[in-house]
Amino acid sequence: MITVGLIEDHQGQRQSLSELLNRSEGIRCIGAFGSAEKGVVELLALRPEIVLVDIHLPGKNGVFAVSKMKPFLPKTHFLMRTIDGDPEMIFAALQAGAIGYLLKRDSPSDTIAAVRSASDGGAPMSARVARIVVGQFHRQPVSEARLEDLTPREMEVLQSLASGNRYSEIAEELDIGLGTVQSHVRNIYKKLQVHSAVEATRLLR
Repeated sequence: MITVGLIEDHQGQRQSLSELLNRSEGIRCIGAFGSAEKGVVELLALRPEIVLVDIHLPGKNGVFAVSKMKPFLPKTHFLMRTIDGDPEMIFAALQAGAIGYLLKRDSPSDTIAAVRSASDGGAPMSARVARIVVGQFHRQPVSEARLEDLTPREMEVLQSLASGNRYSEIAEELDIGLGTVQSHVRNIYKKLQVHSAVEATRLLR
């Protein structure tokens, strides 16, 4: 039996997805939650084999949820779900420990196939998402040596970006103003000669 946990803030989608999972042979949804904060606490206790996580959630986002659970659930496979294929969020989720990325418009049969694939050791991704990932890796990487040019504070901001935090969350975490965060990000991009958080955070690998 494949046990599945779910974090989805939209009640209707949460219910329909739970029902879809429970109707599928050999799969059981053992917990469905509407926020990252609630989901993290409950799923750490339930320890499902698979967790489907909406990336855009009220409060903390899905990347935060995965980053908090993965160290304690190393054998659990995390699949992200979203309505779009934003490259920055895709790579932030993968860096946090997700092994797959699905679009919400994927068919029910595709979603179930992705769950089974993850259980069998696969890394399921929607075709559009896979194309984005491949496109990013085809780009010329920037020398990691440039990380040495960052100040300690800029490195803290970059690491927080890599965890999937928004600028407002970084400001709160580091106890600095939002404008200061934006200034640090601009300096990071300039020093690393990149144009997005995806390119910058890739250097931390």
